[in-house]
Amino acid sequence: MIARIVKIAILATATICAAAQSTQDALFSSTTGTPYEVEIDSLSLTDVATGAKDIATIHNNRPFNVIATLKWNQEIYNLDSSNSLEWVLFVDGVYQSDGTVDLNEHRALPTTLEAGTATVYNSGSHNIAVKIKVDDMKNENERDYESFASGASFVPLLMVMIFAATTHMVELSLGMGIFVGSCMVAGTLTAGFRNMLDVYLLNAVSKKDHAYVFLFILFMAGLVGLIEKSGGLRGITESLKKYVKTSRSAQAASLFSGVIIFFDDYANTLVAGASMRSLADACGVSREKLAFIVDATAAPIASIVPISSWVGFEVGLIQDQLTTILEQDPNPDIATTGFGVFLETIQYRYYCIFMLFLLPLLVVSGRDMGPMLIAERKIKVYGRTDGGDGAAKSADGQVKSENMPEADTPCKWWNMAVPIASLVGYIFYLLAYTGQSGENDSFMKMMENSNSYQALLWGTMAAALTSVFGALVCLVLAWATGEIMQAVGLNRLFGEIITGSLDYRVLPTLSFVISVMIAFATGTSWGTMTIMFPLVLVPSYQASGGNAAIFYGVAAGVLAGAVAGDHASPISDTTILASMATECEILAHVKTQAPYAMLVVFWSILVGTIPSGWGAFANWVSILLGLGMMAFHVVFTAEAPINKTGRYDIFTELYLRFSKNTNKTLKKLKEDTVIAYETGEPVLLLRSVSSMDLDFVAEKRTSLPPMTAFSISGDETSSDEEV
Repeated sequence: MIARIVKIAILATATICAAAQSTQDALFSSTTGTPYEVEIDSLSLTDVATGAKDIATIHNNRPFNVIATLKWNQEIYNLDSSNSLEWVLFVDGVYQSDGTVDLNEHRALPTTLEAGTATVYNSGSHNIAVKIKVDDMKNENERDYESFASGASFVPLLMVMIFAATTHMVELSLGMGIFVGSCMVAGTLTAGFRNMLDVYLLNAVSKKDHAYVFLFILFMAGLVGLIEKSGGLRGITESLKKYVKTSRSAQAASLFSGVIIFFDDYANTLVAGASMRSLADACGVSREKLAFIVDATAAPIASIVPISSWVGFEVGLIQDQLTTILEQDPNPDIATTGFGVFLETIQYRYYCIFMLFLLPLLVVSGRDMGPMLIAERKIKVYGRTDGGDGAAKSADGQVKSENMPEADTPCKWWNMAVPIASLVGYIFYLLAYTGQSGENDSFMKMMENSNSYQALLWGTMAAALTSVFGALVCLVLAWATGEIMQAVGLNRLFGEIITGSLDYRVLPTLSFVISVMIAFATGTSWGTMTIMFPLVLVPSYQASGGNAAIFYGVAAGVLAGAVAGDHASPISDTTILASMATECEILAHVKTQAPYAMLVVFWSILVGTIPSGWGAFANWVSILLGLGMMAFHVVFTAEAPINKTGRYDIFTELYLRFSKNTNKTLKKLKEDTVIAYETGEPVLLLRSVSSMDLDFVAEKRTSLPPMTAFSISGDETSSDEEV
């Protein structure tokens, strides 16, 4: 019995071995004698210094690796072949290097080939060619690249800034930068123009993530239009008017209007500026102050609120660079989604935080400084209700919405509150829904893992057009500008500087300062973000060794710096829109707002980006210090428009003391301020009764015609009857 079992086992084993041998013979025979067929599908270059892949241009004296993508006719090895792939690299027909790849060392036939390193030393067009050979089979591929000095990569950016400063046309400026950069990549004007249209602009429109942003903006615009047409926006401002009786309350109402319209900076500026203008005039608020409040509550709020027309754009820019980082480091110490990084950067956006704290302090205290103090003083000292010297001289600059409600539409505040509450609820639900990966996920974890594109898009669809064509054109141009900056290698130049000679701890400050300058020169915050993120985000991560605080600080520096420079720029779209909506002269608005913007920029650097970069103390300490400095300036350097001595703020007083050309207008205004304080009446009223001395006028105030009377403190105005 045992012998029989053993015999059966032996027969079974022999059968299995024979079958295995037959299968192996069949497999080998299928490849024996079948020659390889391989071709070089494409060539690409990688910058050695920065690791930037698939570069479109070459910088002189900078080495680069040549990568060939291979395409095989089969996926298994040929037993009759030498299984040896030979390659040779040529630059402009001149031999550079060669090598051999042993195919037996790979588990599968390689799809990419590192075909050596080369360097070019002169500008112009260069031909990169790679030849390969396997047994008797040969193939080659070549590609032409333009090269120039690394400093020349600044040219497109300079073109944007020069055209923006001279023409004040953002679209033309960005378009010229794209065209010049495209010509540098292509080598000729004709090819450059064709590539600008067929490659850069088309790519900017066709990307899936960009399409999400497009649709989000369109649906958000539709929601804003719905709210405006239903009378919701007007209803909010009409409700506020019931509580506005003084200059301080008028400013507070304007500030509140700007805060609650957080979802779009354009809607914020247009609605708050146009609706509060007449009320502010009647309460003795200068047009410059109204324009400042409207402008300073638009972008700073819209840029940091997770539900706005900005967030999709900002998240998309961050995600593009985050994808590159994740390819290099699959397990980083930072958030792995663009929305997660966006949320982390909010605490480092010192300019936005400090500005949003400074505004309420100025409004509540009734104090100002610099040109703004002068503008407010002229209004209150002379009892003007026409908006002051900064009011636009003609009505041609008025901005009127084409979506105003019909005359019989009931303008109720809930027509805005209900859609906005629905929008917020939908988006937060969808953010949590798309980011849920487990039953015990925290809310912040779900926010970081969420698909913000889908949540924002679906949310705006569920909650809901104004004319957004111009904004979408600028958006496409901004995306294309960012891509062209990478094509000419400006990101590589910045990468070399950042990873080479700079201490990575200065990067949050550097990114903030450069963003401020670019935004000021170009007048576009979105364009600045598009330019800066590819230049600094990945190099900063590499230089800091993946330090999360540095990475978030750099990203926040770009986002906040773009807003800061945009605020101070005379050619910014929001600056112009705020001026037009409030009917304030543009230069008057810029002159009075810029000092506040620069003050906040200064302290954002001194107590914000520098300490956070060097790790001097916790970030919450930076925020508290910044808020403290804002309060310090309001209390100790700003002044009330009406005060006992007529003094100006310390900066204006220093100007008057050391100015060679004595400003008679400011001195006269100072004297009139003292008179207005002592009498409690506008100075123009006193001049109409010049035969009376001041004491007599003070005693007879009640017998004079009713006019706006100033309180003794001078920081508030009240009206005895409707102006």
